Amino acid sequence: MRRWCLTGTPIQNRLEDLLSLLKFLHVEPFAEPSVFRRHTLEPLGRDTPNPTLLLALPRTLCLRLGAELLEVPDPSFHSITVELRPDERSLYNDILRRCARDIGDVVSAKKSKIKRYNILFSAILKLIKTP
Repeated sequence: MRRWCLTGTPIQNRLEDLLSLLKFLHVEPFAEPSVFRRHTLEPLGRDTPNPTLLLALPRTLCLRLGAELLEVPDPSFHSITVELRPDERSLYNDILRRCARDIGDVVSAKKSKIKRYNILFSAILKLIKTP
């Protein structure tokens, strides 16, 4: 039996996403979570990571369609300047000050890495999505 899967990228959000593809394709022994963890995830967590296997797995299993085959036009960029009204500028500056304070707190605090990331992510969202 042959198995194929189609994905935009082998790793969507986390490295564990690659494990689900390996399981579906029956790529033994790496379809086993303990083997995958030991040979791909754990080496990346070391002070001197060795991602050799993580790089080799997709290269040996994936067919890649490069940009040169897609005939994609070159990107074009347009810069548009938007002037904020005084009330909008005031609100934006207030949010910017609060975000700077939150980021400063995160840098100086002894919080868990997840907690710090959550605070930073919230600060970025405040800048993107103002009321």
